[in-house]
Amino acid sequence: QGSAGTLRTPLPSSSSSSPSLEAYVQHRALNSRRCSSSTQRERSVKTVTMQSSDRPPPHNICVVSKLDLFSGNRTTAKRIASHFQSFISSDDGGGSGGCCHVKDASEFASAEHFAAFVQRENIALVVAIHALRCGPLVADCGVPLLLIFGGTDVNEDRVDPAKLAVMTRVVAQAVRVVAFTEDMLRICTQRWQFPPDKYILVPQGVENLAEESSHGSSGSSISLQAQLQALRPPCRADGDVFLLVAGLRPVKDVLYLVDVFEAWSTSRQLSPHLLIIGSCVDPDYAELVRVRLAAFAHVSLAEPVEANKLHALTRNCFAVVNTSKSEGMSGALLEAMELGVPVIARRIPGNAAIIQHEVTGLLFDEASDFPQVVNALYDGAKRQALIENAQAYIASNHSVDLERSKYKQLYTEICLGGSSLP
Repeated sequence: QGSAGTLRTPLPSSSSSSPSLEAYVQHRALNSRRCSSSTQRERSVKTVTMQSSDRPPPHNICVVSKLDLFSGNRTTAKRIASHFQSFISSDDGGGSGGCCHVKDASEFASAEHFAAFVQRENIALVVAIHALRCGPLVADCGVPLLLIFGGTDVNEDRVDPAKLAVMTRVVAQAVRVVAFTEDMLRICTQRWQFPPDKYILVPQGVENLAEESSHGSSGSSISLQAQLQALRPPCRADGDVFLLVAGLRPVKDVLYLVDVFEAWSTSRQLSPHLLIIGSCVDPDYAELVRVRLAAFAHVSLAEPVEANKLHALTRNCFAVVNTSKSEGMSGALLEAMELGVPVIARRIPGNAAIIQHEVTGLLFDEASDFPQVVNALYDGAKRQALIENAQAYIASNHSVDLERSKYKQLYTEICLGGSSLP
């Protein structure tokens, strides 16, 4: 037996004490052919093995967030999950199959419950949106953690010492941390002084909603009045409709503008109407909103609607308004800008990050400034300039393709061992 484990043919027997030269040559040729055949088989086995080992194992991923119906977090989580699913399902993404789960944080009773899910489902990466709401759940998940700040965690929750302690722990355990805006990134790096390459800026992407509604799938051909009548409760508006979309909780401060808007609307010949659409997030605050608005003629509250209906309503309204005390990055404003609808918003860091005053939208410092600032929307040339500039800004800075490319880099780095991001 040879050194490579190949059986060799014994020398042919001969009447002489040593084989003839001809017999010896034949013997060597036969063994050479067998060795060559064996080596080829071994190389073939090695090639198959290397090809199999070069393909990474399936990566199951879990995106976890609060998934309240009709909420911005739900939209963001589903969109980001779709990116990761495309990476693990396609060869060009470096994946070899797998599943991206989208889970509501409320589904898990404890961190231990979540850790057991991670182990059972062979999760290779956890993507958590919002450091406080998901932090206690994911901090000890046992696999790499990608943390995405939501907005209120950075802008509001960090000032509470107990909440800050929870957030600090999860930030420390995350392999990378995502911020939506430069302002959020600045706050993070100052508050949690880890190496700078732990943090990365990834602006939120916006789907091509204008194309969706141009094909009629969202019901954009239905008149505005018909859309308003289909709301619950039905809404009637004789003048221009301003739309404010927000979950009903104190930080969204949907009552901030109502007194000023009501007085301004009453003074105009065709009274504009402020329509607030929002789900009940904080029951006490939601009840306060309902009670207050019962006395108003030109401000009303409606229950949330499906995304395609909301996009159609947005497309038909006069402008989209935001009055939040703080924002990470308002999806409602981004979607309105993409759809070609002017935006007017309270001047806070999150809104100022995406709206350049009198260029891509309008900002007001105080509620009392609203009537003067909004006049620009009634100047045809200024209004059209705002719309065109906003759409160009969205295409350049908030495309889904740009967002996907950033998360693909993170996926490659964390799951496939690629080089660090620049």
